[in-house]
Amino acid sequence: MTPAAKIPTRPDLVVVPNSSTPADRSIEKRRLRKHSVLNVVRAHGPVSRAGISKISNFNLPSVSALVDELVEEGLVLEEEAQRVPRGRRPIPVHLNESAASILGIDIGKSSTIGLLLNLGGTLITRVEKRTPSLSTPKAHEEWVAKIAAQVFAETGDKTPPLAGIGIGLPGLIGKSSSGTETHNIATHLATSLEAIYGVCTIVENDARMMALGCMLFGQGKALSSFAVLNIGFGLGMGLVLDGRLFQGTQGFGGEIGHIPLGESGVPCYCGKSGCLENIVSGSGLVRLAKAKGLAVSDAAEVAELARKGDRKALAIFRTFSEHLGRTAAVVMNLYDPEAVILSGRVCRAGDLFIDGARAELERHVLAPIARHSELLVSTLDVDLGPIGAAAAVLHRIFFSSHVSIDEVI
Repeated sequence: MTPAAKIPTRPDLVVVPNSSTPADRSIEKRRLRKHSVLNVVRAHGPVSRAGISKISNFNLPSVSALVDELVEEGLVLEEEAQRVPRGRRPIPVHLNESAASILGIDIGKSSTIGLLLNLGGTLITRVEKRTPSLSTPKAHEEWVAKIAAQVFAETGDKTPPLAGIGIGLPGLIGKSSSGTETHNIATHLATSLEAIYGVCTIVENDARMMALGCMLFGQGKALSSFAVLNIGFGLGMGLVLDGRLFQGTQGFGGEIGHIPLGESGVPCYCGKSGCLENIVSGSGLVRLAKAKGLAVSDAAEVAELARKGDRKALAIFRTFSEHLGRTAAVVMNLYDPEAVILSGRVCRAGDLFIDGARAELERHVLAPIARHSELLVSTLDVDLGPIGAAAAVLHRIFFSSHVSIDEVI
């Protein structure tokens, strides 16, 4: 028996469209309604059936039937009936957080973080390891399996049934017709891990995962439109517009690191030159430092020198903050979001660049937009990546926005 075979699972909890016939579509519509009710319970519980009906705009008999199914499935729990002056006592229900768990893994250039969350999003176990050199799909598969095995080993018998796995990767991950190297790795990972663990596995671009993490657990909870700038080894963007994750025609939306706002003529690994990522990123900070003769190996060392008053390092962060402020201005002027949220390991040096970035932002953003948008640093630190990976699975459990209406009508 493999270690994976010992892990209890709930593979049917993630909503995966399967509507090839009219009968399938009828079942799918009911399932989507049931998960909408489950999301109301998650967001507003303890809540009565009448309360769910009012919030969801579903009729009360339908809600009652769906809640009864959720109780039977162990996804929600009933509380003691409330006392009322007259009439039938309402029975509030709340989410059974231990009914399932979700594994989220973020594979960064320097570190890999794996988190196990319960159905309510509460952290159960966290593992962080230095990322080795990973050059093939098989190497990625073995590394993820190693991280997952450690997470489950540390959780032990407390592991709720596994509902799904989310994995965030840096790089270009598009739709099925795309053929980039990272896309091929993502496809291999999703297929192999679903075979190993028997649950839905979602592998996506790390910045887009972070946007989902912000939507469910971060500052984005109260926002309808926002952008997340992931400043790690590279630079990526996840964008939520009117409550929906923006992906683009081929699934490559948000590759802001490769707009030509960097240093002219400097080659980029993408094959172009002048890319913004060559300045606004961890690798960009290291490049600028080495160009000034500083012996550093990562962005943290550049930050350490700057905090000690090194003039060259301080000048590098001024350049970094100016370009970051202009980047935020571009995003605000294009999309008019309520916030641009900064995340990634480089943000641990935020004290060295955030004021300068905000000052540069003010110089370039349109005044009517500036009055209703702000530049923030994520409160979730480096855990936004793996939280976002888990959130991608939770999003498919609680919401139906990933399901095309054509598949259910």
